[in-house]
Amino acid sequence: MSLHVTELQIKDFKKIEALRIDIETGKPLVLSGTNAAGKSSIIDSLFFALSGNGAERPIRTGATKARVTLKIEGKDTAFEIERVVTASGGASLKVTDAEGKQVPKAQTFLNGIFSQHAIDPLGFLKMKPKEQAEALKRITGLTAQIGEIEAREATEMDRRKTVNAMVKALENQLDGVPAPKGSFPDQEVDVAALAAEIDAITVIQHEFDVKKRWMDSKIQERDRLESEVNALQVEIDRKREAMHANQREMQSRADLLEAARRAAVEANAKADTIRADIANAKVTNEGVRVKNKRKELGTLLMAETKKADAMTTEIERLRQQKLDLIQNAKLPIEGLALSDDGLIFKGTPLGDLNTAEQIRVCCAIAMAEKPELRIIQVKEAALVSPANFKALCEIAAEQGFDVVAEHYSETPIEGALHIVDGEISA
Repeated sequence: MSLHVTELQIKDFKKIEALRIDIETGKPLVLSGTNAAGKSSIIDSLFFALSGNGAERPIRTGATKARVTLKIEGKDTAFEIERVVTASGGASLKVTDAEGKQVPKAQTFLNGIFSQHAIDPLGFLKMKPKEQAEALKRITGLTAQIGEIEAREATEMDRRKTVNAMVKALENQLDGVPAPKGSFPDQEVDVAALAAEIDAITVIQHEFDVKKRWMDSKIQERDRLESEVNALQVEIDRKREAMHANQREMQSRADLLEAARRAAVEANAKADTIRADIANAKVTNEGVRVKNKRKELGTLLMAETKKADAMTTEIERLRQQKLDLIQNAKLPIEGLALSDDGLIFKGTPLGDLNTAEQIRVCCAIAMAEKPELRIIQVKEAALVSPANFKALCEIAAEQGFDVVAEHYSETPIEGALHIVDGEISA
């Protein structure tokens, strides 16, 4: 079923105080006039009646409410739409059929017969290529799907950005830890163990010192006894016996002293080696720490780089999914292709086609949806040649679309309602 607007009545809507327009099916409704004459108010009232949208301040200054009544007719049916909005914020919508019966769920009914996605073909033509691509995505229903993919892509890119920052930080840290010169073991030298060996050697040295002091004391004792023998001949026998006893005792201890001396010499030699090892351990341990730090940073760097690579793969997969979605989309005209940079028709960018071809393609896009009530809006008809505007209207008529157009003109033009201060002057 195809429906057409046949009558528009406006009361206190925007700049219009009171106006009634009869619309002939199959002919475009062209409104001419200067800027601020009221052309847009009339067209806005039509779409306001159908959707409730399109007017931020719908009530004319000084009025308390605005009313728009719209009659639409088809082959075997007719409806009257009345939308009222009050200054206090109240609003009402009523749709009645040809028998005067009120249609339930009026807005749902209107949404079912009229598409708010319709575009202005000439306005579409003047969009930038990327804006045209976005508009076509909305018309073909790709916006939500692509939006979801792009949101996931953005999330992956943000995650990859964080991981790449970590990779860069680790690379900087790794560069800031120069490789040690020479070959180093994987483990640090156990300085504490070496120090413990030094302590053990110190104990051996102490034992030697104790024994040596004992032996020195015995030598002193012998010397004293010899002196007493010389001084005290009376006690010489006793003292000599004591001396002999002392010598025997010394002889019995001589092997122990020699063994202690050899142990002390060996310990001192080993202590010198250990002290050298401790001195060298600082260099070795620093090299080991640097080596292990670089190994740790290298492991982290490899892990983060692997994460970033995985995210890059996922981003590429999402981009390919988006590309496949776009390439497989059912577009409104054969030969039309959609890219991120704009629209392409039969291999040629839309902007490179001649004006007539561009208008035909834009009309096909604008008429992609086939609602029962079909309306095409042209906001700046004055900027297109009469021949091209006529071609647009003929294409619309073939597809059962009504054309509503604004045409800037200071004087009346043929085939148009000339609007001055919200009223029809000619």
